[in-house]
Amino acid sequence: MEVSENEVLHYLGYHGSAAEERVSALIRQLTTELEACLNPKNLFEIFDCRVDFPVVVLGDMTINSANLAEHLKDCRRATLLAATLGTGADTLIRR
Repeated sequence: MEVSENEVLHYLGYHGSAAEERVSALIRQLTTELEACLNPKNLFEIFDCRVDFPVVVLGDMTINSANLAEHLKDCRRATLLAATLGTGADTLIRR
């Protein structure tokens, strides 16, 4: 997995303008550290979906959420996804 310097700059508020070399060097250093400790994992499952506003039923799970019910109102199936970059990334971010 490779972290894009342009995307980092976007989230830092640069929005298309170039960063000074000091900032670019720091981004390169930190993304190298991050990439070295990544251990990405993900899993997903597809569920039958029923909406009884404001309740969403996904398989055996019941979720009371008007916003989710609105988003899924015409769906018969829905996919739940969980993803992580791993504990090494979490530790680096906290540091």
